[in-house]
Amino acid sequence: MSGRYPQDLIDRVRESVDIVELISSHIELKRGGQNYVGLCPFHKEKTPSFSVNRSKQIFHCFGCGEGGNVFGFLMKYENLSFPESISSIAQRGGVQLPKFSNEPAEDISGLYKIDGDAADFFCSHLRRAPKESYVKKYIEKRGLKPETVNAFRLGFAPDSWDACLKSLKGDIKDIEKTGIVKRASNGNLIDTFRNRLIFPVIDEKNRVLAFGGRSLDDSDKKSPKYLNSQESTLYRKGRIFYGLNLSAGEIRKKGEALLVEGYMDLIMLYQAGVRNVVATSGTAFTEYQCRNLRRYTSNFVMVFDGDNAGRKAAERATKIALGQGIRPKIVMLPSGEDPDDIIRNGGVSAFLELVAEARPYISYLIEITCKNFDISTAEGKADAAKSILPDIAKIVDPIERSGAVEILSGKIAIPVGRLESRLPRLKGETFRPPATVRSDTDAHPTEKVLVRIILDRPVKVADKLGRIKPEDFISPLYRKLFTALMEEVGKGADDPLRLLAKFEKTEYEEPLRKLAIAPNLYDEECWEQCVADFVKNVNARGRAEKVSKMKKAAESSSREEYLSQQKNFKER
Repeated sequence: MSGRYPQDLIDRVRESVDIVELISSHIELKRGGQNYVGLCPFHKEKTPSFSVNRSKQIFHCFGCGEGGNVFGFLMKYENLSFPESISSIAQRGGVQLPKFSNEPAEDISGLYKIDGDAADFFCSHLRRAPKESYVKKYIEKRGLKPETVNAFRLGFAPDSWDACLKSLKGDIKDIEKTGIVKRASNGNLIDTFRNRLIFPVIDEKNRVLAFGGRSLDDSDKKSPKYLNSQESTLYRKGRIFYGLNLSAGEIRKKGEALLVEGYMDLIMLYQAGVRNVVATSGTAFTEYQCRNLRRYTSNFVMVFDGDNAGRKAAERATKIALGQGIRPKIVMLPSGEDPDDIIRNGGVSAFLELVAEARPYISYLIEITCKNFDISTAEGKADAAKSILPDIAKIVDPIERSGAVEILSGKIAIPVGRLESRLPRLKGETFRPPATVRSDTDAHPTEKVLVRIILDRPVKVADKLGRIKPEDFISPLYRKLFTALMEEVGKGADDPLRLLAKFEKTEYEEPLRKLAIAPNLYDEECWEQCVADFVKNVNARGRAEKVSKMKKAAESSSREEYLSQQKNFKER
């Protein structure tokens, strides 16, 4: 959708709102010099490190590194797609977006309406169900309170072939697309869910996407205990968390997310007051889900059943999180028990104690790996090391990586040095962060100031930089930034906001944003003197390099040749 809009329109939408006003409507900001500062909404902190710059219309957190423009903030804070953020900000800023004849949004909105109507149908049937019905007895047995039933919009699918189908309005093809109905062997459409407790799957914008249904007849071995909607236009199992629409705020507040495996696990925890929890929706934990949840917190606690299937799920999910740069903790429940059992037997405090004792992911992986091999033999030790070292190699922090190697060394009795010597040999498995240029520790102060001046006033500074070349920069980072900026200035980029926007989603975005929002780098009234200082510094460095070369030449030449070179240098 966003590809349909010209860049000029996207720029106009971005510039139609004040980023300070937009972000202030979500979090508290206070004036702090050139910027507005507050507590970062994307990670837990006590001291404000989140800055918003009104003139450049950007934000940046110096704690977690999150940042961007108004689109980026809404995408991260409200979990919107880029097209959705454009639409939201255009509406807020009064910018009219064009409509396209082949735009799929109208069809999709119709599907949302059908799913919502189906959810209402199921809810109404649950309310009207007799107290002695299977569904009411099940709800009573599980201890579900009326407010919990209402919060999760639980429902009941009657034992009828087409009761839900008959209640729905709309194009029959659209109804079929939602998966609420299916084709029987004779070709007729029938209800997908019959005689089941219904769990609507709802997204963060409170739109019903799909359904899960729990059988109320456990004696029927032919019918699955849980039946979930098939994937559809609206519903992708690996992209959705059950319950996130209710738990997102609490996850942000606590700075931690608990991941459980089922609908009822989540509901019973939520009812008990543990509300920073989400559940996978009929699928294993996926990379997309990991990235999605990361928008709310980077602290994951994964809660799994203690049986063999739970251990395998924990190992799989942990490796996925690790591949996304997340360091999760693991809670393995006693075999045969779920969170509801823990709470019923020991109260919510018993469950929270398990969470407090959650094990670091790498310790868990090492232990599981060692159990999979006979580490009493040399072959088993070697196989265990080969199996786990690729995961250890993915750890970015060298101190944490060394600690993991020490744990493995203690388990399999192989010296740390030998294990570490294997890490560099791992090909294609070692994690590397996205290719970005970040280090500026070797930059001369004038280099940083010069790049910032180009960002602030590309038009005024362009004619002052004719003699400056990329080779004049010591820092590889600022050499690249200078080259990239001057290339855009040469193409006619004359507006600071649009110049910065040119580098969105590139390796230069974060360092430029961080530089653009840094306060008090130079006196704005003396920017021309700052440019002159850079040139002066380059010239001084060049002279120093020439003197150094002359001294080296003197060591290998006659006194007459040295005096001749010195005379020529002074004459220049």
